[in-house]
Amino acid sequence: GVWVEVYAYPSAQGLAVYFQDVTERKKAQQALQESEERHRLLFEASLDAIVQVEQVSGRILSANPAACRMFRMTEAQLRKLDRLALVAPHDQRVESLLEVGKGQLTLVRSDGTEFEAELSGALFTASDGITYASVVIRDISELLKHEAEILALNESLAGKVRERTAALEEANAELRAFAHSLAHDLRTPIAAIDAFGRALEERLEPAAERQRKYVARIREAAQQLDDYVEALLSQARISQATIRLSRIDVSGTVEDILADLRLRQPDRDVVTHVQPDVFALADRTLLRMALENLVGNAWKFTRNRAPAEIRFSAAEDAQGVTTFCVSDNGAGFAMEYVHKLFGTFQRLHTQSEFAGTGIGLANVHRIISRHGGRIWAVGQEGAGASFYFTLAQGARGDEPMDDGTDEVRSG
Repeated sequence: GVWVEVYAYPSAQGLAVYFQDVTERKKAQQALQESEERHRLLFEASLDAIVQVEQVSGRILSANPAACRMFRMTEAQLRKLDRLALVAPHDQRVESLLEVGKGQLTLVRSDGTEFEAELSGALFTASDGITYASVVIRDISELLKHEAEILALNESLAGKVRERTAALEEANAELRAFAHSLAHDLRTPIAAIDAFGRALEERLEPAAERQRKYVARIREAAQQLDDYVEALLSQARISQATIRLSRIDVSGTVEDILADLRLRQPDRDVVTHVQPDVFALADRTLLRMALENLVGNAWKFTRNRAPAEIRFSAAEDAQGVTTFCVSDNGAGFAMEYVHKLFGTFQRLHTQSEFAGTGIGLANVHRIISRHGGRIWAVGQEGAGASFYFTLAQGARGDEPMDDGTDEVRSG
C-alpha cells in the first residue's frame, strides 16, 4: 500500500539502492488527474457554451461542444479567432462586461445570424503569469422572445380589462337608470291606478257588491305590481351596494327579527331555537336583509303549524368554514323543484296559499354570493325546509362586538 521511488547505482562494491516514500505525492497526482477529468467531463457535457480565452490578447484557447454548436463552428475554427470576432460590431457593451465579468451581448454565428446571449466569466492566473478567462455563454434569444410575447399579452389583457371595465360601468349606469325609471316613471301610474280605484270604491253604492269586488281586485293587483317593482329595486340596490364588512352578532340579529315578527303577529304559536354567540364578518345591512328573508319565510310557511318551530344554528367544519342554517317545520317543498328556489319571480306555492313576490330568495342568493359564500336548501313537502349558507372562508367572528365601527370596505 505504499508508493516508493527506487534509485539504483552500480559500484565496485556492488549495487547501491535508495528507496524514497512518495505515497503522498502519488496521491496528490491522482487527485489532480481525477479533478482534471471531472472538469473535462463537465466542460464537454455542459449544455451551456464554454470558451477559454487569454485575457490580454483575447485569443480563444478552447471551446466545448456546446460552444461549437452555438456558433456553428468546429473548435479548430474557433481557436483561430479572438473573442471580439464573436461579438456583433454594433454592440457597445463589451467593455462594461469585461469590467463587471457578466452581462448581455449580441453575438454572431458563423453564418452571420445574431442572437442575444448572457455571459459570465471567471479569471485565473497560471504559474507562467498569464491570465486566462473561462466564459460561460447562454443563448437567451428565445427567453427574450417569450418575455416580449408575455408583455404583449399582458398589455392586450390589460386593454381587454379596461374595455370590460368600461362596459361594466356602462351597464351599471344603465342599471341605475333602469332603477330610477322603476322608482319614478313606473310607480307613478301604479299609484294612479290605486288612487282612482280607491276613489271609485268610495263612490260605489253599498249594494254594488260585485263592483266593489272588481275594484278591490284592481287595487290588490296594483299593490302587487308595486311590490314587484319594489322587489326589483331591492335587487338593483343589492347589486350596486358597496360591501362594508364588520363583525356582526348573527344570533342577536335573528332574535331581533323574530321579536319584530312576534309584534306583528302576537297570536302565532311559534317555538324558536336560536344558537347563542354566533358571529360573522359581513355587511351589516345586507346580511340582515338576507336573514329577514330566510327567517321571514320560515315564519310565513309555518303559519298552518301548531306549534310552529323555527331554528337558527351554525357549525364549523375541519377546514374552518362555518355553515349557517335556518330551518322550520312548515310547508316545505319537493326537492325536484329545488333548482327554482333562488330564481327571480320563481314561486313553489300559489299567491293564495302564501303571498309574496318570488324574489326574496333570489336576493338572498345574490347577497350570499357577494360575500363570497354559497347557499343551498333541503326540504320535504309538508315537512319543513332547511336553508344553509356560508360566507367567505374565515368570515366567522369569535368575539362579540359592542358596535359595528370596525369596518372593512370590500369591492
